[in-house]
Amino acid sequence: MAGAAPWRIGIVDKCATDGTLAGENYVAFVRVAGAEPVLLRATDDKAEIERMLDGCDLLLFAGGEDVDPSRYGEKPSPKLGKVNARRDAWEFAVLDAAVPRRKPLFGICRGCQLLNVYFGGTLWQDLPSEFEGCRPEGHYLKDGGEHDVVFEPDSRLAKRMGLQSTTVNSTHHQAVKTLGRGFRVAARSPEGVVEAIENDEYPAAAVQFHPERLVVQKGRREFRRLLTDVPPVKAGLYCGPGSRGGNIVYWAKILEDSPDVKLTLLDADDIRAGGLKGLDILVMPGGSGRLQCNALAEEGKEAIRRYVREGGKYFGTCAGISTAINATNRLQMAPYQFITNYYERGSGTLQVAFNEKWRKELALADAQWELHYHGGPIVIPGDAVPDGEGETMAVCLNAIEEREKRTPAERDAMIGTPAFIYATFGKGEVIACNTHPEARPETRELISAVFGRLTGRRIAIPSVKNLPKGYNYSADGTKETLRKAMKVLK
Repeated sequence: MAGAAPWRIGIVDKCATDGTLAGENYVAFVRVAGAEPVLLRATDDKAEIERMLDGCDLLLFAGGEDVDPSRYGEKPSPKLGKVNARRDAWEFAVLDAAVPRRKPLFGICRGCQLLNVYFGGTLWQDLPSEFEGCRPEGHYLKDGGEHDVVFEPDSRLAKRMGLQSTTVNSTHHQAVKTLGRGFRVAARSPEGVVEAIENDEYPAAAVQFHPERLVVQKGRREFRRLLTDVPPVKAGLYCGPGSRGGNIVYWAKILEDSPDVKLTLLDADDIRAGGLKGLDILVMPGGSGRLQCNALAEEGKEAIRRYVREGGKYFGTCAGISTAINATNRLQMAPYQFITNYYERGSGTLQVAFNEKWRKELALADAQWELHYHGGPIVIPGDAVPDGEGETMAVCLNAIEEREKRTPAERDAMIGTPAFIYATFGKGEVIACNTHPEARPETRELISAVFGRLTGRRIAIPSVKNLPKGYNYSADGTKETLRKAMKVLK
């Protein structure tokens, strides 16, 4: 995971009467999984909830009281245990904010029941009295006893842990009855009680047992892999005409080798033919924005606009920002425009500074970065875009003028202009920059940060060596050419 920060897993406040946010086992479980625990304190402030979520890569919902049956349209059973209305309301509010952002979710015990209910499922309110064949004490083994579970052979959880069956602890009297939207059973007990679920439509999974105790108290380290069980980010990378230079090779290699990404290479024909369907994010790399748009033609440009308008995410670098802005023969998704003499400045190191809002939203330790710049466009706020708004995330602190074709005033016009921009377009989002974060190992963490903001999941950045000195890649708009070029990177 060179170049990428550890995952930050938000442990959702259990609203305990003693004020504790989470048990020590949960915190230790997250750390054993190689992630950083972040404790999320309950609040009614929606803006504060969204701010907390921006700093998390996955949300963990812990065990605890029964979920109020009114949440799934049933009256309470006489055997119903204690409920916590404040906790129900708080956790549903977190989910209301997290699901539109597609934040990965993981539930343990009550957390499993909660996720199933949130997605429209129901629960057995009391296993001993309602579930035929269940032992008299249900699955509440007060002595810490264990029972067998069998995983579905094709489940992600089974593949993640390398197990088909195992023994688990059990301290619950409720379980999943009817499955919520997108969920399927991943494991059952011998008598058929659902012990794990995973969602095929949303990045979510949950278990009915307590893996944090198995890992921390009994050293069962195979269960540490559960927290990373989320489907890969489905990313599309444009590699048709207008994409060129080493940047497209770096982009393809980084995304192809990341364990958190399923990469699809797209040319203009693919985009026109519906290739954006099902993608979590579209990456538009450097090259020439004019040539990219010419190759896409109006049908391809409208396909991208429609994809973003309906909720898709767009990340553009260098030419990718040029392609996104509101100018003639561009995608017209972000309210920015070119300024005069924006090209032919040459190459150099551009210092950029993120404002405090975006430093926090991207979970960056530092506000200032030194990024590779190569003839990128210089943009300023422009005409409004229908169904969208924009804002500047970071500005240029210096000017690039390697070729000395400008007056001092023209050169310095670059200083203070947007280096990174953000825009909403319909239901979707755009982040774009005029630099190349993929070009240098020390700046690739920005890629992970932007993926985290747009898709809800930061991605591991593999260690990719620099292109050999003097290597020249010239894209001809074919995926085959790009695949050949990727082979020079180890």
